[in-house]
Amino acid sequence: MSHYVPLVASVKVKLPALPESWAADKTHQVSSTLETPATRSFEPVGAGYISRLVHPTRCPIAEAVNGSGAAVAAKDEMAGLNPRFDELYDESVPEALLAADPAEYRTLDMYQILGLGNLRRAATEADIRTAHRRRVLVHHPDKQAQALTGDTRDNFFKCIQRALDVLVDPTLRMHFDSCDPTFNERLPAATLPAKADFFEVYGPVFAANAHFSVRQPVPALGNMDTPLDEVQAFYEFWYAFESWRVFNWRDKEGTMSDGGSRDDKRWTDQQNRRAREEAKTKDNARLRTLVDQAAALDPRMKLLREAEKKRREEQKRSRQQSRAGAAGALAAQKAAAEKAAAEKAAAEAAEAAAQKAAAAAAAEAERKGREDRKKIAKKERKTLRGLMRDHACFLSGEEASPLSKAHQQATINLELFLEKYDVMDLEKLNRAIEAASDFAAKGALYFAALDATLGTAEASRNAATAAAAAAAAASTATAAAAAAPEWTDAHRKVLVHAIKTFPGGTTERWTKITEHVNTQCSTTFTEKQVVAESKAMESGVGSVTMTDLQFERRQGEVKIADAPTQRSDLTDADMRNTTAPASTETPWSAAELDTLVHALRTVPATDADRWGKIAAFLPDRPRQSITAKIKELHAMKQQK
Repeated sequence: MSHYVPLVASVKVKLPALPESWAADKTHQVSSTLETPATRSFEPVGAGYISRLVHPTRCPIAEAVNGSGAAVAAKDEMAGLNPRFDELYDESVPEALLAADPAEYRTLDMYQILGLGNLRRAATEADIRTAHRRRVLVHHPDKQAQALTGDTRDNFFKCIQRALDVLVDPTLRMHFDSCDPTFNERLPAATLPAKADFFEVYGPVFAANAHFSVRQPVPALGNMDTPLDEVQAFYEFWYAFESWRVFNWRDKEGTMSDGGSRDDKRWTDQQNRRAREEAKTKDNARLRTLVDQAAALDPRMKLLREAEKKRREEQKRSRQQSRAGAAGALAAQKAAAEKAAAEKAAAEAAEAAAQKAAAAAAAEAERKGREDRKKIAKKERKTLRGLMRDHACFLSGEEASPLSKAHQQATINLELFLEKYDVMDLEKLNRAIEAASDFAAKGALYFAALDATLGTAEASRNAATAAAAAAAAASTATAAAAAAPEWTDAHRKVLVHAIKTFPGGTTERWTKITEHVNTQCSTTFTEKQVVAESKAMESGVGSVTMTDLQFERRQGEVKIADAPTQRSDLTDADMRNTTAPASTETPWSAAELDTLVHALRTVPATDADRWGKIAAFLPDRPRQSITAKIKELHAMKQQK
């Protein structure tokens, strides 16, 4: 329920004259008694009460006296309630505001519209609402119907409502106060005019900008009597000044109601945001420039700088005197320090040299260890290859033949095994195989290690084959150990051919010569037996005296004692130019093709004597036939 304030008015009424028959002592009657006072409750009802609720400021008595003078009555009603407000409130309205367009409200002064131009940011919410009430009572279209015509009165009333909406909303009021048209952003000149007082020039500027500080209260600029610590605190505050000022009030409005699309509105928002950021940056730079100028012109800061300069000079003078008085002590200390530094450097150099020597010795020991391990690895691998060669890869029957697929696969598995097996374990394995009593035990040891290292089915199959042929292998090994095979002229002829095929400098030359002799002659000569027979033939011992078996060491002049042989260093181009074998050549068997493929995979392309070594795998085939078959296989592969 609205609070009703009674209004008392003085009314002058002319009373009629008294009748002639009236007499004060006759017509006048005085009641002898009064009724006893009683308290009664009344309920406000009726059309008059409802009208008062709807129009709480309407005063029937005032209207009766002054006609349509509600504004005057309202003014009299509120007069004296807030003396400060009554003194600062401005009733006048400029003509420009009366004709202002409400749509352009961002260009108007919201405080001036409500008559609060003298209060502005100091106006409270109560002041704003009181000013709005007074403005509405005076400028409501119903109250100004006699004085104004057209849209003007309605437009200014809309401006009043807009001003109330902006100033009572904290966010909107902050936006308007940030862009208050009466706020002067200009800074004083960088140099003070002659006879100008610094505090009179910069004091109001700092006071005006202090309103935008987030931290309150803001220290004042002060005067020449302000303590220097407060002066330093003042400038430290302003150098770390944090402003709440924003520039949303300057945004350009663009909505879809204006006929624009969502893209246009989004573009307008982006432009407004960019403009606000630029304005904020400029305002921060303006404040920093203000503080820099003030610090440079402030006479108190000059005193501070001079005092700081004197203090530094005094410190410098004191240090110089101290250094002059303690020159001898400093020199002694310096000499002692230099001596200690030299001793320390010498000790560090000796320690570094010792560490370097120790590191070099450790590196040399590591290198020798690696070389020893390499020698051991090479020796043990050679030993295992010899064991595999001497025992036909621990195979028996037809699989023991070097031309069999099992023997070739066993050779490949051996190389893979040697690449992956540890050197120390390899040494133990070789000793165990050498110490084993029979063929079966040796094979079981090897195949167990092979299966554990490679995990191949071939290793398991070889182990099973070796175990199944244990008895036959044992008897064969016993017979071979009892009587070594005898050398015949045919064996020696093959040996001479192998020696010429694998000349001096060939890697593992005697191993390859032994394999060649055993492959061609189906024998089981060991490497030692082949070397011994070769030396016997070289010294002239033996039954073979034919000229084509003679050979000499290459010392000085090279003597050719045998017929010319085929070249063993054919290149890929030579192989392509080689003529195909005659049509009467025996067809290639499947076993020969497998052996040829195995030879191509075994002998690397970088080997200088590759084609001679490949031909050694197929002694029954001439080299031209082998190169022709390789060319044919290559062409078949390209056609696929």
